[in-house]
Amino acid sequence: MATTAIWSIKRRSVRELLLYCMNPDKTNQCQYVSGVNCNPQTANEEIRLVKQQFGKMDGILAFHGYQSFRPGEVTAEQAHKIGVELVQRLWGDRF
Repeated sequence: MATTAIWSIKRRSVRELLLYCMNPDKTNQCQYVSGVNCNPQTANEEIRLVKQQFGKMDGILAFHGYQSFRPGEVTAEQAHKIGVELVQRLWGDRF
């Protein structure tokens, strides 16, 4: 059974968070990096522009989540697919 957690990011920069999430050593050279409603390569700028457009430059900067499976429970591809589906269900086209 997977362990999942999601929390708000208020202090770290979005750029810092994205660099951490897209670490090539953890993502099989970014093979398991996807964007929902954004492009991972330009997400930092996209987020900044949207926050600026709506005058929300402080407070919650982003949300960060993780999922963890027991060894052998799922393949890396399955874990990635489950993660993308979860994000789409949680936020869909709203964000």
